[in-house]
Amino acid sequence: SGDICISHDYTTSTTDPNNDQLYYQFDWDDGTYSNWVGPYNSGDPASASHSWNDPDTYNIKVKAKDVFGEESDWSDIFTVTISNKVPYEPSGPYPANGSIDISTTIIVNWTGGDPDNCDTVTYDVYFGTTSSPPHVDNVAIEVYDPGTLDHSTTYYWQIISQDNHGESTASPIWNFTTTENTAPYEPSGPYPANGSTDVPINIVVNWTGGDPDPDDIVTYDVYFGTNTSPTLVANNISDTSCDPGTLEYETTYYWMIVA
Repeated sequence: SGDICISHDYTTSTTDPNNDQLYYQFDWDDGTYSNWVGPYNSGDPASASHSWNDPDTYNIKVKAKDVFGEESDWSDIFTVTISNKVPYEPSGPYPANGSIDISTTIIVNWTGGDPDNCDTVTYDVYFGTTSSPPHVDNVAIEVYDPGTLDHSTTYYWQIISQDNHGESTASPIWNFTTTENTAPYEPSGPYPANGSTDVPINIVVNWTGGDPDPDDIVTYDVYFGTNTSPTLVANNISDTSCDPGTLEYETTYYWMIVA
């Protein structure tokens, strides 16, 4: 008995009535045979090694051939049971279980793998805002991008490792909470500066904006006109500048930016 992916050694021997040297060939019962190993003196032990990639019960047999090419019948079978180990339990979650103030663009990852180095492992990802998160994906690497998340929200996630023989191991259910949303910075640094005179009639106004949350996307509503309560002329623009068109000479304009 043994495990997949590991080389196992097997030994046999027989005698030759003419005391000829002998070669041996093993039938591994998985569709493959060993090379003829030898020559060995009559009666001396001979060895060969083999590994299996699939768990099963295998009936090994061997035959001998002398240096003149005369072959024996196959031996009685020797039965071995080859087993598959379950994948490692997924561990080392990032972000760590119970983490807070996590970015809304986090890409989660974990440590996986399998003790059988010839196994292929994939991962079922469960992710959501309930304590029993739904299945969302199956991935071949220990990384998952959940997309942009909501602020101030607790997310739960779990990974189940599966090998190519149907064995699986589940992680605990982990959780983390995303950062609170902070209001954008107050638009500042207007150009032209507040109260400016002799401003060209083809001016393109601009300002300084931004947001303390680096993952947030900020847009701006622009209010512009000759009234002290200017009207909305552009909304949801991503640039920190706006062209109001050609203006009138000797006219006072009022403008405001809402981020």
